[in-house]
Amino acid sequence: MLRDIKIKAVYDSEHDNILEDFYIPVLAHSVSYDRAVGYFDAKMLISSARGMASFIDNDGQMRLICGATLKEKEYQAIAKGYEYREIKERIEKNFLEIIESDSSDLFKNQINALTWMIRNNRLDVKIALRRDGIHHQKTGIFTDDNGDFIVFQGSANETLNALTPANYEVINVFKSWNAEFKDHYEPHVRNFQQLWGNDAKNTLVLDISDISERILSQASPSVFRPKIKDEIDLWQQRLNDHPAIFPNKNVPIVPAKIGEHDFSLRRHQREALNSWKENRFQGLFELATGAGKTITAIYGAVKMFESRKKLLVVISVPYQNLADQWAENLELFNITPVVCYGGEGKWLEHLKSKMLSFNAGTIDFCAVVVVDATFTSSKRTFSDILETLPSELNNRFLFIGDECHHHGAEKIANALPQNADLRIGLSATPDRGKEDEGNDRITDYYGGIVSQYTLEDALKDQVLTPYEYHLIPVELTVEETERYVDLSKQISKQFAIVKSSKGNPAHIDKLNILLSKRAKVVNGCENKPIALRSLLKSIEPINHSLFYCAEGKLDDGSEQDDQDGLKQIENISSILHEYGWKSSQFTANEKKPQREQILADFKNESIHSLVAMKCLDEGVDIPACSTAFILASSRKPRQFVQRRGRILRKSKGKTRAVIYDFFVTLPLEFSDDDKIGRRLLKAELERIKEFANLSLNKGEAYKTLGDYLKKLDLYHWI
Repeated sequence: MLRDIKIKAVYDSEHDNILEDFYIPVLAHSVSYDRAVGYFDAKMLISSARGMASFIDNDGQMRLICGATLKEKEYQAIAKGYEYREIKERIEKNFLEIIESDSSDLFKNQINALTWMIRNNRLDVKIALRRDGIHHQKTGIFTDDNGDFIVFQGSANETLNALTPANYEVINVFKSWNAEFKDHYEPHVRNFQQLWGNDAKNTLVLDISDISERILSQASPSVFRPKIKDEIDLWQQRLNDHPAIFPNKNVPIVPAKIGEHDFSLRRHQREALNSWKENRFQGLFELATGAGKTITAIYGAVKMFESRKKLLVVISVPYQNLADQWAENLELFNITPVVCYGGEGKWLEHLKSKMLSFNAGTIDFCAVVVVDATFTSSKRTFSDILETLPSELNNRFLFIGDECHHHGAEKIANALPQNADLRIGLSATPDRGKEDEGNDRITDYYGGIVSQYTLEDALKDQVLTPYEYHLIPVELTVEETERYVDLSKQISKQFAIVKSSKGNPAHIDKLNILLSKRAKVVNGCENKPIALRSLLKSIEPINHSLFYCAEGKLDDGSEQDDQDGLKQIENISSILHEYGWKSSQFTANEKKPQREQILADFKNESIHSLVAMKCLDEGVDIPACSTAFILASSRKPRQFVQRRGRILRKSKGKTRAVIYDFFVTLPLEFSDDDKIGRRLLKAELERIKEFANLSLNKGEAYKTLGDYLKKLDLYHWI
């Protein structure tokens, strides 16, 4: 559907390939196309062959009005009531000259398409005649199956030069689902209908479909339903024969400024790229969150293009919002990527077109951003397109894996392109912990770590914002303690069973269920909301603050399933509202437009806080965040490293950040099983030590812990 396509409000050939960026993808999603033009060149249909073939596959219906001059003697003849025979003969002659002007296979294939459309009542052609001039209206209307339509208006005619960057052309685009532009698009729709019905005051409109069918039938006596594959093959040959059709417009450059600041790489970014070069352009960049991984990789891509003169860059990311952020950052370097997510209909034709042009040598640079879900699709559409790259261009193929720790999973590891000789893996935490096989897959593909820049390095270099760290102790209730201890004992027994069974899957599943239940006791303990209320009483609402909550439903100890109970995120949102904090939930449930609005409200301080679960861990770049409340955290170091890095990003006017960490212990008075209490606190200390040691107030954190460390004999652990 047309709503699914990313459509800009204005296209100009100085910055856009109007044919490739607009016409082709829109035609592929339309079922009707009304077009009124000053001049018409049939070769335009050749240049958009793939779009037109998709249009035919959609059973598309086209109505075309072409402008022409009405000669004085023709005008006088009409004024005297004579028939239009001479006018039609002249038009027929002109049409025949167009048909005879090209004998290429691609042209013949498109003539076949036009003939097929006319014979199957899919194409109607009319001519608009004005005295001593031409009909110069340049309007188009695309309509989809849902009745949504796009109206465009501007200087582009239906000629090859107008639709490619050879001329400077501009078109304005109005979407019917944007009601605020109704006054802009309605007159164009009304004018086209008047012309088509020959109801315009000063313009004579003649139906020449009969002439079109007669001439097209002579040129293509036997017709067949066009196939997209045939047209793509012929288009590729056309590009090989005429490489100047699409001059290179998407040339990456290093910007002089980014925002208000002069642009230059920091020392650690240059060192990362130098190490990558020394390792034959392969390796992992372990750079702290907020240390500029994205800009480093893009800069490296630009320099690689400058060196090798031709480059395909494919960037793989785990989430859609991260794909959008990459696209925005690429634009800073004059790079407009093909963004591949959300269904093939949104990106497939555009990607095919770009890859076809790149492989044929008509463009020297192509950038693609793809989400992991598209990459690993069982249909293999995306992977198959990448494999069309000629082997001699493998050393011109740069693959960038963002958050590449995901690429240790077997499914995505198997999908990574083996024909990319140039590789960068980006992650603040590429190590997957004890998952040896996953770590091996990552290093086998990207190579080892070529650059390491820790959060401590970033704070020392003032790349990140210094921070305060405040611990909020939360003790389990008596009932929760009993449940936690009981589950811990069951887990110990089950772990022994798993070990003795040599990893029997059924036993592992049971162990994971027990671990999940115990985690829910910690994340959802009753005293957390009480501790939060106590804290909120002492502080005013804070702009640009984040609240991290547990995923899923909270477990109150009953034998309920996961569909029962209250989500912590709902409980926290309710408490914030109670204390006058304007907040919004930010989860995987919000669609992209809603997320964009939430983030806009957050940045302009219409709301104070975002209440989130896991989706803010990776991929959402909001440097203004200054305060974080961690009400739940997994035991994976990657999560708390990324969360801290996210809150410490530099932002104008931000001099320090503040983190409130709600950590859970057994009650101090509980003494039945110090061994289990010690294990729980040791697990929490993994995160606490990491946060406290680099904070501005390290001593405060350990003072808060004092009584617990003493009781459980854990002073040596810190």
